[in-house]
Amino acid sequence: MIENIFIKVIILISLVACKSYSQNFNSKDWLLFERENITYHTISKSETFSIDDYTFEIIWGNKVSYTEKLGYYGGISSIKIYKNKALINTFSNIEDTVALGEIHLTFYDYNFDGHLDFTLPIDCGKSCWYKYYLYNPKTNKFQHSKDWDYLRIQKINKEMKLILSQPDGAATESQQKVYQIDEFKLFELIN
Repeated sequence: MIENIFIKVIILISLVACKSYSQNFNSKDWLLFERENITYHTISKSETFSIDDYTFEIIWGNKVSYTEKLGYYGGISSIKIYKNKALINTFSNIEDTVALGEIHLTFYDYNFDGHLDFTLPIDCGKSCWYKYYLYNPKTNKFQHSKDWDYLRIQKINKEMKLILSQPDGAATESQQKVYQIDEFKLFELIN
């Protein structure tokens, strides 16, 4: 109860403090996300690769998914993630959502806590949408953070831990949303 009140007070203070920032997304505090040091990795076969202290062991399957229109198509049967040679996570049955024989992972510290995180695609059409897997140092595991699903990051403010979302397709700038990051959760701020 007290913890919830404390979080709400912090969010309210952040709302007031960032109001001036959120109105000027061109200030030096806001960075274009696409210019950040993001690591991309495309998977189209079974492989093992390393990023920082993590090793990703990928098993590709040609029959992960099935539709009447396409028949069987591939995806990742399993991802095993090791940190310093110790297994920390296993994820299974990740579809190739566009059925092109590849899945794109992106790696970045999305919640600005000093730990590498990664994304997997949920759906791709005109735009791609992602699931975010944020590293939790308390559990020593990556956890899927559902609050982040379908987020498309346009700009970031690392100091204030803010994200400006990118609207889809023909959407206007007035449809952008600003989110405050609190560890693994996102709170939409009034823009």
